[in-house]
Amino acid sequence: MVKDPQSGYDYRLYGSLNGTNLLAESVTGVFTINVAQNTTYYITQYIGSCESTRTAANVIIGLSGLNFPNTFTPNNDGINDYWNIKGIENYPTAIVQIFNRYGQKVFESRGYNQPF
Repeated sequence: MVKDPQSGYDYRLYGSLNGTNLLAESVTGVFTINVAQNTTYYITQYIGSCESTRTAANVIIGLSGLNFPNTFTPNNDGINDYWNIKGIENYPTAIVQIFNRYGQKVFESRGYNQPF
């Protein structure tokens, strides 16, 4: 998203600093794209055939929308027996590791289809 877009100008989103890979154009300066990894896009402002130099927009993927319970008790009493990570389905290649209080790894998976 362009901060303080100017009226009368349009905006372009590029995939590289100097290439011709135009990804999108926007009148509002807001771009909606799917991003799978950290990357840099480049934005220009233009009017007619006059276009500004490209400005880098770094996109960093974080762990937003996740809810990590800080404890669970897998003792089959029906209360907090599973460690359910809400939102983990949005990160299918996440590596999940669980360690006991002595630092020994007791569980590891790529993705998290089955709660521990």
